[in-house]
Amino acid sequence: MAFGRLGVGQTLLRSGQVTEGVASKVPLLARGPLATNPLFQQQLGAADANLRPARALLYADTAAAWAMTEAGGEFTSDHRARLGAAATWVATTAASVVDAAYGAGGGSSVYSSNPLQRRFRDVHALTQHFLSSPTPSPPPAPCSRAPRST
Repeated sequence: MAFGRLGVGQTLLRSGQVTEGVASKVPLLARGPLATNPLFQQQLGAADANLRPARALLYADTAAAWAMTEAGGEFTSDHRARLGAAATWVATTAASVVDAAYGAGGGSSVYSSNPLQRRFRDVHALTQHFLSSPTPSPPPAPCSRAPRST
């Protein structure tokens, strides 16, 4: 699932969907296309710079977990906590990348025909998953009554 979260942010940056959408977009009262705006260029670079270490951590932790599993090792609570923290960080980082792209897309980002709208919904749905939410839901309460017989 963490790979899915990362993929949403990576898709935006690597596919050119962010830059294609703004290449000719001229914001109201602007002198030129958004793509030529130094602030936009800085924000796009920052988004990429934030996404790369999240990707590296995800791949490193996953490779270590896989190697340990292949070697017959057992996952401890520390291993689970580390992978959970990485998944949460990846989810929030990917969401911040998509949020930046969505904001840069302006008013046209809200239309369902715009790829940013779908990416926005996808990444925010993933951040709500109990395995990656910064504030996970408490475990379910124990059942206090006997199950029904059928």
